[in-house]
Amino acid sequence: MKIVIPEIFRIKSPKPGHTDATPKSSSNPKIGIFSVMGAVVLWSSSYIVTKVGVGAIPPLSFAAIRFVIATIVIGILFVFVKPHESVSIKDLFRFALGGLLGITAYFSLQNLGVEKTSASDATLLIAFTPVITLVLEVIFRKARINFRQISGIVIAIIGIFMVIDISNKDVAPDRLTGNLLILATGLAWALYNFVTQKVVQKYPTITVIFWQTLFGMIALLPLAFIEMNKWQTISMSGLLGALYLGVFCSVGAFLLYAYGLKSLQPGLAVILLNLVPVFGLIFAALFLQEKSSLLQLFGGFVVITGVIISLSAIPKITRNEAHNAETDEANMDCC
Repeated sequence: MKIVIPEIFRIKSPKPGHTDATPKSSSNPKIGIFSVMGAVVLWSSSYIVTKVGVGAIPPLSFAAIRFVIATIVIGILFVFVKPHESVSIKDLFRFALGGLLGITAYFSLQNLGVEKTSASDATLLIAFTPVITLVLEVIFRKARINFRQISGIVIAIIGIFMVIDISNKDVAPDRLTGNLLILATGLAWALYNFVTQKVVQKYPTITVIFWQTLFGMIALLPLAFIEMNKWQTISMSGLLGALYLGVFCSVGAFLLYAYGLKSLQPGLAVILLNLVPVFGLIFAALFLQEKSSLLQLFGGFVVITGVIISLSAIPKITRNEAHNAETDEANMDCC
């Protein structure tokens, strides 16, 4: 039996300034939109599944189980694809650091945060991540920033305060702490982007995903042992949640997103990603019966508006580079 390897596994991220944003004539944009939307729906559901999962399994242990599963699935794909590029020791170190930041730190903070706050808050606050990345670019890389970008950042920050809504303490007892932990995931992800910017442009997608997931999973295992005193017999809901996240959100959603990029303008794909908080709120209301205040809902709208304004003000080449980082993000979430 002949095994056909999907083309998307062999795609390398374009070099800065050389991104071809024009869809291929042979590709169907409708299929691309459905593919990206499929990824959006899966990622939107991840916060709801995580909320249920950390209620059954301690948060760090739940993250470890999820990425053990994801590593096995990605490892199988990696064996079938057999990328020819050998990874240098220097780049292996970058992959390890990327795994520590993009998986170990990111999902540890996310799970701890979701345990304390609502899934609705988490899905709204995570939309702020691109703004954090932009701010760090200005601080550490002296990136130029224009008035429109500053306006978008200010608008998004105002929206964050609305979402946090300290006056509303009915949603979760440690809600403020949880929200701050969710915001910290944005910092972890921004630092991840800085560390892995070179390697994601150098190696095939499957190589990047495999090594970073492997290193991230290895670092999660000892963290899980911190919660040994909380371990109990794994419930079916917790195990199914970890299986869903590991297979569908950490692997399946990324494949859908990568496939969709073959026939869509990068700008459209990024805009579609901004629908993650929208679907996240809908799922939280339907499956968890969570209720957000009008101030929080308006704040979420303000955050998304600010992010769109900030990203739309980035020069074309820089925006393409940011999109490449967004592509790599898909292997984790939120991959």
